Amino acid sequence: MAFVLAVLARGAASRAGLCGARFGAKTAAAAAVRTTDAANALCALTQMRRGCSAACWPLAALKDARRGALLANSAARTTLRMCEASSAAGTELIAPAEANARRESGGWKVLDVRSAEEFASARIPGSVNAALMLQTGASADLTAPGALVPNPKFVDELNALSLPRDAKLLVICGSGKRSKLAVKRLSALGYTALADVEGGMKNWKASGSLPLEH
Repeated sequence: MAFVLAVLARGAASRAGLCGARFGAKTAAAAAVRTTDAANALCALTQMRRGCSAACWPLAALKDARRGALLANSAARTTLRMCEASSAAGTELIAPAEANARRESGGWKVLDVRSAEEFASARIPGSVNAALMLQTGASADLTAPGALVPNPKFVDELNALSLPRDAKLLVICGSGKRSKLAVKRLSALGYTALADVEGGMKNWKASGSLPLEH
């Protein structure tokens, strides 16, 4: 009788281990998909595996765990691709006051992508110029700026500045539109530390306290 009871007890324990392990693995897999956190999912599954003996971690539960890990890794890779695309498509957007603080710290250089005429009329001290666009039909005092067309020599002007690809660049233009295009172009050229100055020189001047040269 004692032997029969022992056999029945072992069978019940095995079935309980099967149900518990499978339920735990499926729960972990579902959580992984919801959070797209592959690292946490794998960690949870590993802890579950260590908490059970080999006898109560059946093949079905291992398959569930593997499926959950694969789903979590796939979701994590998708999130990573989205972050990388976002980083390539855009860049850090900072206010003029923050840009000036970085400029004064000595670690950042201002790259002005306005036309040469705009740059000559007013500029940030220590900034350098490579025109992304050229003005056509502009008046001498720039009150009638005329049309803007792409500058075919932009890369040549940029290379003439001898800025290393890892240079920390504060990119600015007239109102923020050209600088957004410029950071995409710069990123494609291999520049890795870029900050777009929000609102361009318009916001810089509007502050009333940031330095300018004429």
